[in-house]
Order: sequence, then C-alpha cells, then structure tokens
Amino acid sequence: GDGDGDGDGDGDGDGDGDGDGDGDGDGDDYNLIFVTANNYTPPFTISSSDPLGVADGHCQSEAGTAGVSGTFVALLRTSTGGGSARLAGSRGWVDAAGSPVFDMPGDYDSASPLSRVYLDASGTPVPFAHNYWSGADASDDNDTCADWAVGGGFNGGLGSFDNLGQHWEFFNDNCGNGHRLMCAQVGNSKALDLSAPANSRMAFLAPTKRGVGDDVEDMDAICQGDFEAVFGTATGRSFEALVAETTGTTPAARLDGLSDAPFVRPDGVVLAVDLAAFIAGDWLTWLDTHPDGTRHVGAYEGVAIGANGLQGVATDNTSCASWTVTDQTFRVRMGALGVFGLLFDQTSAFCDDDSGQWIYCFESTPSP
Repeated sequence: GDGDGDGDGDGDGDGDGDGDGDGDGDGDDYNLIFVTANNYTPPFTISSSDPLGVADGHCQSEAGTAGVSGTFVALLRTSTGGGSARLAGSRGWVDAAGSPVFDMPGDYDSASPLSRVYLDASGTPVPFAHNYWSGADASDDNDTCADWAVGGGFNGGLGSFDNLGQHWEFFNDNCGNGHRLMCAQVGNSKALDLSAPANSRMAFLAPTKRGVGDDVEDMDAICQGDFEAVFGTATGRSFEALVAETTGTTPAARLDGLSDAPFVRPDGVVLAVDLAAFIAGDWLTWLDTHPDGTRHVGAYEGVAIGANGLQGVATDNTSCASWTVTDQTFRVRMGALGVFGLLFDQTSAFCDDDSGQWIYCFESTPSP
C-alpha cells in the first residue's frame, strides 16, 4: 500500500499501478483483482463457445463503474478448465489497496493468496464477503452449475474470502442463489515487488509450537530461537510471543513503548500498516508465515493468545493461570489460524492439551 487510497501502490490516485492513469493493461502494470460488490445468480453462459461470458460481463461492468479500464475475467472453473487457466500470459495481481494477492497464475490454485480479497473494484470493503462462486474442483455438474449453464437444479462450488486453504473450495450452494464473483484483470505481466518497507518490524508464525507447561519466557525463547535458526544470532533483533503475560494483562500490553513502524511478514507482505493497527488487530492478511518465508496453510488451528482477543484481559481460565497450570483445572484461550475475524479469539483448550498451540511472534527491537 502507498497510503493514498487508490489501490495501486504509486501515490497518484489512478488505481492502475503505473502512474499513467489508464489502467489499460499495456503490460507494465500490475493486474487488479477484486470481489464484486453485487451478488450474481447463474446461468453465466452466453453460448457453448463463451461459457463464462455473462460472468465476465459482470466483472467488466463493475470495473468500469469504478473507473478502471482493462480486460477482466471471472475466476470460475469449468469441466474443461478455467480458474488459473484464465490468467495465462499475465502476472502480478494486487487488490484495490495495493496489497499483493497472487504473482503467477498457478498461485491461484494453491488456495493461499498472499492477502485476502475483500475489496471491490473501487477499493470499498465488501460487507460479509465470505463466499464467492468458484466451481471448486469442477469434478462434476454439482461443482459448476453444469458449467454455469443453469440457474437451478444443480449446485455450484463456493470459495471463502476469509478461510486460508479454502479460498476456492469451501462448500457448495444451489445454483438458484446469488453470490459474489472474484474478478481478475488480464493483460499485464509484472512480477510482484515484495520488498519490506524501510524500518519495518517483522512478525511471524513460530514453526515450533507451545507445549504443555510452556510459560511466557518459554514462548519468547521459541520466537527468538526460531528467528535465529534462520537469520543467525548476530542480528541484534529481538522477538517476543504475542500472548498475555499474566492474569490481569492483555496481549497488546506487550507492545507498550515500542516505536511506530509497519509490521511485515518474512515474505515481505505488509501485515499491519503501523503499531496502532497491529495492536488493534487491524491486520491486512493472515500471519501464517514462518521465519524462512514458508507458509503454513490451514484454517481453524489454535494459536495461543491467553485472552479473549489482543485487547482482552487475561484470566486464570484464559491463560492457564498465568501459564502455570498443566492439567484440566483451567484453559488456554486461542485464536484460529487462517480465519479472518477469529485470528485472536476463537476457542479454548485444556491446559494439558498435548497437541500444542501455534504462537504469533513480533519483533520487539526498540527501534527497527
């Protein structure tokens, strides 16, 4: 992002990423990807030779209404292809806020976008943007509304905007119902620039899970050790676990006194634009990335928090009594990895849970 609200990362307010104001897909821009502001009901077929023409028209229309030119297609799968195949020959997709989403067409198939797609073509967040028509794995007519040719009698596959790993295959719904479309621009080929902003702080998902009896000191050691296993011990950078320290404290309190800075994942994707946004949980994407840049793609896996959210005050029954209990007397409160809206508060486990919990780690270096 560039802070200008235009969605292109260049600061000129044009929305196309190149500074020329046209967004015309001349090859040197990023491609825009967005979710439609409106719900649409199949059929989406114009003819056998243009099975997705109606859906493409909806994408084109919403882009035009937002003042964005170029060619747009609906990311729908059919029995003969679709999905990422519709992006062939193009490269580099960002949303209307400039956040990176996919670099190569095949990245769409991974169901693990760099950032969630929840903005429409104008950059407006779409409320309750939970599902969109996708076609799932297109294994039969009940995935694709019979190749999007019917408006009832079959089901169609839906993707989830919020659940990492279920981005294009979440569940199916009747083809007579309306859902949003995910639309992508084609025609440009520009590799994503994932360079971290200057003076940013790193945040990552520790590859080592918290074990039974691990207290705050142990979790901090996990964060520091997992970072140093990749970057060495001479960087001068320090890391702590994003958890409530003791009963009566909040996880957010652990960041008191830190200087303002954006928070960035190890892969260069901006997680939060500044310290206030990080503390408030106003994150732009999932924190699923280990220090070496690899990602753990999963949904609903527990992340130790120790309170009901980052601003929540820890109790004995959310923090295993300040991380001292190792039986079923109390519980640990957890967020849900990979599920937006539940990243910091979703479920609990007994303190003797030997499956372990993931840990969010943040850079606590005084001045990054």
